Amino acid sequence: MKKSGWLRIINILLLIAFLGAAIGVTIYLYGPESLRGTEVIYQIHRISGLVFIFLAVAHIWLNWNWIRINVLSRKK
Repeated sequence: MKKSGWLRIINILLLIAFLGAAIGVTIYLYGPESLRGTEVIYQIHRISGLVFIFLAVAHIWLNWNWIRINVLSRKK
């Protein structure tokens, strides 16, 4: 698979992982009383956050040439 194909998949999964972590922490802190502070919601937030970090590293690795050229290069 080409790099662009991997990036499409990773970007979609990044969005899903971010939403899982964000929704998880929102429910954990401010959700219905029956769900607030529960271990299940905490685990959803924790696992989504770890997946997000892993996918973010993969995203940066796949885009490293672009980052190096456009962000890390010296400006004249």
